[in-house]
Amino acid sequence: MPSRLTAPVTEAQVQAVISDTKMVAGPTRWVSKSNSAWAEADWPIRHELSGLTLRLVATVNVRMPQKHTASILWNDVRVAGVCVQTPHLNKHTDSERFHWEAHEHVWTDLCNGSWCRSVLPAPSSIKEAVEVLCSTFGVTFQAKWSDPLLEFQSGVVTL
Repeated sequence: MPSRLTAPVTEAQVQAVISDTKMVAGPTRWVSKSNSAWAEADWPIRHELSGLTLRLVATVNVRMPQKHTASILWNDVRVAGVCVQTPHLNKHTDSERFHWEAHEHVWTDLCNGSWCRSVLPAPSSIKEAVEVLCSTFGVTFQAKWSDPLLEFQSGVVTL
């Protein structure tokens, strides 16, 4: 998972990025994360705003594919995301826990990307999580999709 944000980003800037026209295109290439059961795909997000790098990153546990995440990163920091069956504490203004529940992360000035809210229904696959994230945050996904589980089973992705 990407490191915590250290650069100054405001909720207004994140909202400007979300409302901007964005697109992902090109092939999907899954790579194994070092010494783990997780595979990751990373696409650059094309946009009109200057001076910032946006990426869409998807991760899936190839041994337990019901565990997956999709995130929009601004200069390597998550500003929006969807997590499925990846439990953690809501670090915003409350201590609500998301025990194996689907939830969405949204950057706010108070919590720097840690605020969560439930997503229903839960995306059932990594592809659906990417689609939900893109739909929710205005990213047109035109990349050629490849299934990480099929790539793992065929030996394209090795652990």
